[in-house]
Amino acid sequence: MSHPPLRRVLAAALPAVLGAIALALVVGPAAPATAGDEGTTRTGAGDPAVTFTVPDQVTKGDDLVVRGTGWLSADGTAGSVVAVKLDQGAVSTTGVVKNPATGQTIGNKTVVAAAQADSSGAFTLTVPFPTSATTNASWAAGEQHSITLLTGSLLPNDVVRSESATFDVVAPGHGCSSDQVLASGTTGDQTATVCAQRDVSSAASSTLTLVGHGWLTRDGSAGSVVAIKLTSRATPSGEDFQFVHTGAAGDAVLGRPGDGGKDATIWALATADRDGDFTVTVPVPTAANVPAKVGAAGAPAAGHKLTVRAQSGSRAGDTAHTLESASLRVDGKAYPGDDDGSAPTVACTAAGAAEAHVAYPTGQAKNSTTGPVLARGGVLHLVGTGWCATKASAGGSTIAVKIDDGAYSHRPDELVTSNATIWAVVEVSSKDGSFDAAITLPTGGRSVPALPDGVHTLRLLTGSLKPGDPVRTLETGPFTVGTYRPNGLPDLVEAREDLTSASRHGLAARLGASAVRVTVRGDEDWAFLTAYLPDGSVRYPWGDTWFRPGSAGSFRAPLDGVDLPTGSWKLAAQRPDGTLIGWAAVSVPQAAVDDGDDEPAVAPPAADPGSDEPARVRADRPAAPRAKPVAATTSPTPAARPTTTPAAPVADGSELTVVPRGGVTASADGTVVTLTVPTAVAPGDWVYVYVFSEPTPVGWVQVDADRHVRVDIGALEPGEHRVLLLDADGSTIGWAPATVREPPAEPAPAAVDPEPAPAPVAAQAPAARVEAAGDELLGSADVALLVAAAALLVVGGAVVVVVRRRRSGERGAR
Repeated sequence: MSHPPLRRVLAAALPAVLGAIALALVVGPAAPATAGDEGTTRTGAGDPAVTFTVPDQVTKGDDLVVRGTGWLSADGTAGSVVAVKLDQGAVSTTGVVKNPATGQTIGNKTVVAAAQADSSGAFTLTVPFPTSATTNASWAAGEQHSITLLTGSLLPNDVVRSESATFDVVAPGHGCSSDQVLASGTTGDQTATVCAQRDVSSAASSTLTLVGHGWLTRDGSAGSVVAIKLTSRATPSGEDFQFVHTGAAGDAVLGRPGDGGKDATIWALATADRDGDFTVTVPVPTAANVPAKVGAAGAPAAGHKLTVRAQSGSRAGDTAHTLESASLRVDGKAYPGDDDGSAPTVACTAAGAAEAHVAYPTGQAKNSTTGPVLARGGVLHLVGTGWCATKASAGGSTIAVKIDDGAYSHRPDELVTSNATIWAVVEVSSKDGSFDAAITLPTGGRSVPALPDGVHTLRLLTGSLKPGDPVRTLETGPFTVGTYRPNGLPDLVEAREDLTSASRHGLAARLGASAVRVTVRGDEDWAFLTAYLPDGSVRYPWGDTWFRPGSAGSFRAPLDGVDLPTGSWKLAAQRPDGTLIGWAAVSVPQAAVDDGDDEPAVAPPAADPGSDEPARVRADRPAAPRAKPVAATTSPTPAARPTTTPAAPVADGSELTVVPRGGVTASADGTVVTLTVPTAVAPGDWVYVYVFSEPTPVGWVQVDADRHVRVDIGALEPGEHRVLLLDADGSTIGWAPATVREPPAEPAPAAVDPEPAPAPVAAQAPAARVEAAGDELLGSADVALLVAAAALLVVGGAVVVVVRRRRSGERGAR
């Protein structure tokens, strides 16, 4: 039975169902609007006789559909000709737009679409989504844009009108329903959204439900932890504040996702799943949750401001997002808007993208490693250009500044916002978005924790402190406080490609009783040490410690409290810019101790540290007993193999198209498929393998030190297959496609060898292959092979799991 290739399966799959288009923001002074599935219908602000419906959310790549009623000429005898501009004319089309009344080309390229209303004044108009191929703009998910409908110039005796509305661009599948308020933002190539319940009651024990999409770690392998905060303002002329937990029973103060420190303003913590989605229901604050300085007037009530702020990025590996919604509707009454009594906003138009850097003090030479060198408690000059709000009339951005991604906080008595990790706030007031801000650095005891000497960076964030500000995140180049000292870990080198005989560079390492003595050739200011094991995995015996070679080019790396890997491995030294100083071979004696585990295992022989040849294990040899890891190694302790067999989540391979890939990737070498699991799966974890079309169980496999799982699928029919991985709890980790190629035609043998063929090698890497046994019954060699392969599952990188061909004619991927 043959099966279609994967591309045909994917082509036949139904597209994802997009979220309903719903109301996100009430715009300007227009008359009361009603929300529907196609957007918000507004009554014209300048001409109350007309209405227009504009989606409040537009999925990236989809056309913008606008509808109107009552759009008639001055004498009512003809429908008006409606011209469309985007972002107040900032978007120009590269195509041709014709006047529907005359058929003539409209010369003004900022008119991106036009339509004529019918005799009743009704129209439906489709505006193509702006891309770099069709316009001078390319919109991205997380941005807010505007549309303006104009009449009066394209039809004689038409009424002069100008009506506008704004809308949000969302990623596919990230839209909100009509009873929710949207907050959306993009960091890098990741867009996150929160859909907040629109109508909230201030009655006791009321709740608020939030739904999130797109909240993923930077590598996309797992969901982020999202801190939820609730912001309010009792009156339009008052000040914003955040509700706080009291610490009383049932109102506990929560810990920050990054360091666990208590933060009363975190109203809830939501952990997204592997697709980046979460749903969380939280209590509506009461008068007890209003900060003391605000008083009882801040308790939620009809018409009060109530916005949702969602933040991620404080936990290692999480993407940094900060989103804030428009105000929810409390007790059925909309918040009228802020009135700060401030001076009129200066219109801001930027010539380019936002940029910022730390300026060098006068007379100081530039240095790409240290950046500007500044004194403790000194003044840092942050200079930037291009920091305007989305709409020119909204003025410049309001920028939150953090040191080292928020690693250092203000003391409680010196906060500049309710978020202690925001070290400074920059208000951009120029016409072009430029600024030069003076930021005072902390002295030793003026931050929590104390800011150490060494190299640091600033993180600039917009989108949460000012309505209409685009969501941005930007890291400046380095600057140094006090004496230069490297900070953090350098990028890893590639063990097989970079650590060669030609790159030793004379580095020597001698293992002593109390330290490793390292000697480098040439003048080096700083060195970072990393251990590379024969399988390519990495250890950091000295954590994030940097060493400074003396005048003789040598230094001691102490062994007190350090666990060195046992066996033979390579010790690499790197500079602060990540370049390789050199490497040396190190050998640490290994003490093997029987751990009493009777489960068979195979330990591959140690490879020569200078060799690229992998260790090889033959499946037809007796399994060697596994040695218990000694205390001096930093390798993970092997976990016990699970005893259960998890059920396959789908019944057929074609159904995997709706199962998230989960960050699992695959590469093939012959018939051996090497799957790389996401970072959420640790070396030493057990994963259960299924191969599809119909689920073919393979068994439990332990992830090696490089987070690899290897499967030989050569016994399957040629075609496209899918390999699925489940975790120890039976949850889906992800899957990846794999292909079995047609074998080359082989000439018929000249004679038949009466002797039985030896069992094939199952675990030889990287080119091991198990020959297909056709449709014949299993022979003794096949049985022996399967038994040996099962025994080999406990080995990490050197083991290849062998998949047998299904015999009932149901083979290949569907």
